[in-house]
Amino acid sequence: MRERLLRSFDALWVDSLNGDSRETGKLTPEGLPDPSAFSTETNREGIRVGTAIATLVRHEGDHARTTRVAFRSFWGVSKRAEILGSLDDQGSERRYQALAPALANGYVLRPALPSVGYADWPALDTLMRVPPLPGLLEKRGGGLVGMERAQLETRMRGYLDAATFEQARLANPALATDRARYDAKKTYAALRVEGYVEKQLQRYCLFAFDMRWAYVTAKRPAWNEPRPQLLHILPDASGFLLLRPQRIAEPEGFPAYWTDCLADDYVLHKHAFLVPVVENLSGAPRPNLFETAVAFLAGLGIEPSPASAATLWHHALAILYSPTYLEENAGGLRQGWPRVPLPNDADTLHTSATLGKQLAALLDPDAPAPGVSTGALRPEIACIAIPGTKPGRERDWTLSGWGNRTDKGVTMPGRGRVEPRPYSTTETAAASHDGLLGANMLDIGINEASFWRGIPEAVWDCRIGGYQVLKKWLSYRDYSIIGRPLSPEEVDHVQQTARRIAAILLLGPDLDASYRACAAVRR
Repeated sequence: MRERLLRSFDALWVDSLNGDSRETGKLTPEGLPDPSAFSTETNREGIRVGTAIATLVRHEGDHARTTRVAFRSFWGVSKRAEILGSLDDQGSERRYQALAPALANGYVLRPALPSVGYADWPALDTLMRVPPLPGLLEKRGGGLVGMERAQLETRMRGYLDAATFEQARLANPALATDRARYDAKKTYAALRVEGYVEKQLQRYCLFAFDMRWAYVTAKRPAWNEPRPQLLHILPDASGFLLLRPQRIAEPEGFPAYWTDCLADDYVLHKHAFLVPVVENLSGAPRPNLFETAVAFLAGLGIEPSPASAATLWHHALAILYSPTYLEENAGGLRQGWPRVPLPNDADTLHTSATLGKQLAALLDPDAPAPGVSTGALRPEIACIAIPGTKPGRERDWTLSGWGNRTDKGVTMPGRGRVEPRPYSTTETAAASHDGLLGANMLDIGINEASFWRGIPEAVWDCRIGGYQVLKKWLSYRDYSIIGRPLSPEEVDHVQQTARRIAAILLLGPDLDASYRACAAVRR
């Protein structure tokens, strides 16, 4: 569409009114309110999506096919008055930024200023043999997904062993409810023929650091999108790098993830794609490396193999977690699949891949992380997220204030209890890294009595694919939703996740140095 506009008009002016609830959270770059341009006194929210005004001009006669494109932004609560006032501003033309949309940047009609060389780096989708595979999509009200294995097994066995549909409805109400493209009775009849299959109960990555269990079947339409190719690849995959075709959230945080399990389409906000280390769609397992990747590795004296494929995809993960890379190439990441530099020597590649492998272990809550989750803990890690209870109160793991569920079954986050404070004398090891972890510690309330003591503010604010990791996890486990207190394992999970995120943030300088080394000798 953008290409067609550019081919059909001589000039194009874009006035962005921002105000998008998903991309910017309806906040200005300074963190101030940025409501919809359609906000009124009686409807302060306006609409959820951001808006823009485009003025397109086509001259009479032959079209020059050299479209001039200009862009400017309006932010904040007074944007409507400002854009109206600009109509009488004789110098308003100077406030526009000239753009240069082209095939290389997807004919983008918004400012994009990646670092010098970004466009020359290969896009990650050009390095893989099989196209990126979309994550599973349930849309069955959680009937096929559960927080606890035993709970989901009981639910699915009761549903599949039921003699009648009404009995099945009692065992699994969500799965027995008609939905778009989903006839509950026909699905029940089809699944009963197959019966309960133990191996179809699998570990499932719903969001970053939020591992669930899922009953996975390719028999349609049990899942809205069962992704049969992904299910076929899973036994041989040796891990997945999770990506999105382009950056859409603001703030985005880290734009990638790693898992060894099946993953949901919404792991990274929405439209998450999985890149397996090994693919088997060609008939037999082989490294997921396209000819361009094979040629790159050959130039470094590395043979294509599952190990070298893991090296390449761990390298990509390390680059995508470099704070400097993300800052320098924010515009480029909005334009399409991420592009990463490929170094000219094997040592630099292996250094980057080693960091990526370390990241993959930290991102997997089921994998041990020495010094962070197991063994002798690093001093700057050991003081983070200690469960505690206020003096004179009884310990209570009933989580409250963090989430609620709408009548339509949508989970909405709550504000909870967040109490900022300076680092204490017992947290000096973490305080020595305040440049990476943040200037303050936060005590995060479970309820009025109990809390997690000492979560660094940068850890609490950490986002992966647009989701604020810890807050997202808490929002789904509020007592109003799960109807029970947190288990000791769940209280420990928050602690372990906070510590893993802290370890990731502390890797920032090493990741930046590795990125610089790769970019300096890029291909």
